[in-house]
Amino acid sequence: MVTVRVFGVLRLESGVKRLEADADRVQDVFRLVYEEIKRVKPEADISLKDVRSCVVTVNGKIVKNSTRLKDGDEVMLVPSSCGG
Repeated sequence: MVTVRVFGVLRLESGVKRLEADADRVQDVFRLVYEEIKRVKPEADISLKDVRSCVVTVNGKIVKNSTRLKDGDEVMLVPSSCGG
């Protein structure tokens, strides 16, 4: 089980801040987050493409979508539109 934290427009549009997920790789997290957003707020103007375009960190390090996850990892999804 990993903890997924959601930021930026994804959080603002959906209200989803975090969720617990069973995922083997980062790429598996995207669909789970998208499904949770649509479950919580079906009218949210968020696509799966929006979720997949996020910068992803695992335990504070930027990673690739193919990165393997292990129990206890913290995954953060930060939309690139957040600015800096």
